[in-house]
Amino acid sequence: LNRRYGRKKVDQLLRLVGRTLTEYKDAMTCLMYMGTGMFACYHGTMEGVLCKSKCETFSQQVRKESAMQDVTLKWSVYVAPRHDLHAEEILEKTQYALSTIRTNTNENYVEFDQSMVDRMEWEKSIEANFEQALEDHEISVWYQPKYLVGTGKIVGAEALARWIRPDGGSISPAQFIPILERSGKIRQLDEHVFRTVCRMERRLMEK
Repeated sequence: LNRRYGRKKVDQLLRLVGRTLTEYKDAMTCLMYMGTGMFACYHGTMEGVLCKSKCETFSQQVRKESAMQDVTLKWSVYVAPRHDLHAEEILEKTQYALSTIRTNTNENYVEFDQSMVDRMEWEKSIEANFEQALEDHEISVWYQPKYLVGTGKIVGAEALARWIRPDGGSISPAQFIPILERSGKIRQLDEHVFRTVCRMERRLMEK
């Protein structure tokens, strides 16, 4: 949006969103701007179905008043959070839920629920156990051959990381690689694979 419309117009858009949220404030007890185009608000009485309807109406109003039809507003809502949660915990959960639809062009609304709690705990366990798994050699490198169709000869291989647990079970790369990418630990995996491949090539050269 900054590239397309310029910062001045985008700042006007942010002010419009903030002002419109304030107008929707009937039962709102807290409203804040968190930066990077993200707002947070607390509403004391809103239920799930009504909440989604209001969010859609809100988005339409902002697009109309801003004259930016390509603006996308994404909503992450924690309906009826537990009373023992701090505001920071609620925000963490809604931000996590938002991350699940951030790149999905077909989804603009998500509610945090128990399945996401389970998924958050799973992802945290992957992140927490990753470095120990490297030390324990649970993460190994497998080689997928590449060959020339014309000759049928193997001309190389693709190095793939596989996480095999001590009990024989495995964790799919489709599960652990996105988690490592988000946490920044993917660099450690990259280095592990790179060094493993280099050692293998050195052994082949020596033979």
